Amino acid sequence: MQRSTLCGVEIVNRTNLPLEAFAELTHELSAIGTLQQFVIWGRRQQPPMQLLETVAQDEYTHDVIAGAFDESADLFFVFGST
Repeated sequence: MQRSTLCGVEIVNRTNLPLEAFAELTHELSAIGTLQQFVIWGRRQQPPMQLLETVAQDEYTHDVIAGAFDESADLFFVFGST
C-alpha cells in the first residue's frame, strides 16, 4: 500500500494504482484542503466524479465517498473533513 502525506493531507493507495497514476493523483489532491475544493476538483474530472454518500461522524466531522472517474475501474475516494 502506497502512502503520501503533503501539506497535512494523507493520500493512501489501497487499490494498487500504478505508481505513475498514484503520483499524478497525489500531486493534484495535495492542493485540496476543504470539502468544497474536493467537490469542485471532482466535478472537473472527465467524466465527473459522482458523490455517493456523506457520513456524519459528529457535528463537525464528515466523510464523503465519491465514485471513480471510470466506473469500470472500481475506484473510490473517501475524503474526511473536520
